[in-house]
Amino acid sequence: MASLKATSSDWEYMARTDPLWAVCTEFGPQGGSYDELERFWESGRRDVDAALTHVEACGLGIDRDGEALDFGCGLGRVSQPLAEVFASCVGVDISPTMLELARGFNPSLDRLTFTLNERADLSIFADKRFVFAYSTRVLQHIPRRYALAYVGELIRVLSRDRGVLVFHAHDIEGGAVFSGLSALQRMRQRTTRLRVRLHKGYAGFKDREGPPLPPRMHMFPIPQTVLRPVIEAHGGRILDIAPMGFDPMRIRPVLQPIADRYHCGLQPMEYVVVKGAKPDKR
Repeated sequence: MASLKATSSDWEYMARTDPLWAVCTEFGPQGGSYDELERFWESGRRDVDAALTHVEACGLGIDRDGEALDFGCGLGRVSQPLAEVFASCVGVDISPTMLELARGFNPSLDRLTFTLNERADLSIFADKRFVFAYSTRVLQHIPRRYALAYVGELIRVLSRDRGVLVFHAHDIEGGAVFSGLSALQRMRQRTTRLRVRLHKGYAGFKDREGPPLPPRMHMFPIPQTVLRPVIEAHGGRILDIAPMGFDPMRIRPVLQPIADRYHCGLQPMEYVVVKGAKPDKR
């Protein structure tokens, strides 16, 4: 079972080797060059605009005079536009290197701060501190038990009066077929890492440097049936859940026809949650 420490180690490795790809995989191939940084930052502005539009479509007013939280901020891709919309923004991440880079990318925004959190909770923040909390492209990379705990914590740090949480989580398409193919894929990844570790160990005896371990960007889907009771138990109410496209499963070519036939993949969903109201009975 993946641990939070292992997750931190994986993201620290990616922050040191390929941070832009790790944050936004659609912008160029892994290990590629990034000559269009403006596209990267513009994608963050679009994501924030879309999230705020979603909130307003739910009939909610947004208190822009308060403080916002960007959970899993990475390089500050959405922290920057949040700081421009709200009175201030705090970006929090598990990777020290990501935060160091984020500060370098955002040196002039005095309303924006970046904070390291390596704990399985958000106890570094007081109750009811933030009027808006946002998390995109994050929770699906955190082992489920920790991701659910963080969702509860994000609700805790929301202000009771008009506090809003928007986050993304992934549903599963393909049911048992997806689960079986995913297990085979994880087994292959573990075998690859074991082979590389053995190679590195052998190279050490020969005073040579072995190949680097491949980074692991795990995916941990969380179905709505699992998320809803957690949200309600922490005093939140789901106002809306909107699909955000479809990520088809990519697997070894010999197994790809099976994944395609059963429409296996992940369905990203955007949740809008408010705090302190009677739980939604939909």
